[in-house]
Amino acid sequence: MNFPNRLNDHTVVLRIGLVFLILANLSRWFFHATATFSEGFVDFANGLLFGLAIGFLLLSVAMKSRGRSATDDGRCAMKIR
Repeated sequence: MNFPNRLNDHTVVLRIGLVFLILANLSRWFFHATATFSEGFVDFANGLLFGLAIGFLLLSVAMKSRGRSATDDGRCAMKIR
């Protein structure tokens, strides 16, 4: 199974989001404003990692909730009278 097909599974997207969340939390300890890293770059990297984490986690929730509304054959599970 290649990478684009794996992104259709909500558990893989959830794991990617959790990895970004861990990296974002660790980056607060390891990225410091020094002579090589300016304060703006540290804030950008931190915000980017948190943004990617939030995006992937919300995408995973949306994919999981979208999967519950249909039965196995693709029809809507709710019956309308």
